[in-house]
Amino acid sequence: MFIRRPMAAVVLGVALACSPALAQDAHTDVAGKTLYLHYCSSCHGQDGKGGGALAPILQLKPTDLTQLEKNSDGEFSYMDLLQSIDGRSRVRGHGETGMPVWGQVLAPDKDAPVGEQLRAAGKLLLITYYVESLQEK
Repeated sequence: MFIRRPMAAVVLGVALACSPALAQDAHTDVAGKTLYLHYCSSCHGQDGKGGGALAPILQLKPTDLTQLEKNSDGEFSYMDLLQSIDGRSRVRGHGETGMPVWGQVLAPDKDAPVGEQLRAAGKLLLITYYVESLQEK
């Protein structure tokens, strides 16, 4: 999914490097929650515990996203979550690659225009920041 063009890669790198500071911003939290509710809550639930409206009809129970940090020895991995969402890391419930429901929205073709790739990367980052805020200690 991620961008091949050098300048766009630099912009994305800066965004990733600044991620802890951005994650604390109130506007980022609202945007992340809005995106999460739109793209993720139907399976993972509004609270992230895996009890979304579609959960009962799925063959695999959706992951309890509030336990990601706890299940990773107390370390929340932005990259693991990003790669699970965008398809670089296979997740049984997500199908062959990426989130089957959202496809190109969260992981556009690598040859897509840079602006489209950056918008998708921004959505991924905002959702990831929001999921981090759901972690139960």
